[in-house]
Amino acid sequence: MHTLIDFLITYWVQLVCAVIIVAVLPLVAGYIVLMERKVMADMQARLGPMRVGRTACCSPIADALKLLIKKTSSGPKADKAFSGSRR
Repeated sequence: MHTLIDFLITYWVQLVCAVIIVAVLPLVAGYIVLMERKVMADMQARLGPMRVGRTACCSPIADALKLLIKKTSSGPKADKAFSGSRR
């Protein structure tokens, strides 16, 4: 237990930076994309995050989940090295 405390005291700056990089920056990027979508939807006068839902604050979280569970599909005889990039 004492070695764990010594480790945390020695490397606390690096640990905080790692947490910021891993946890905070992807969230910030998602909400920047949301702001861009709101501006573009308003400029184009179309239904988008600007007019769908109350504030559409869960949209970046839904986008991230959709990306994580998205399945890439290719045919059984497809070349795996060029999947989707060449025919």
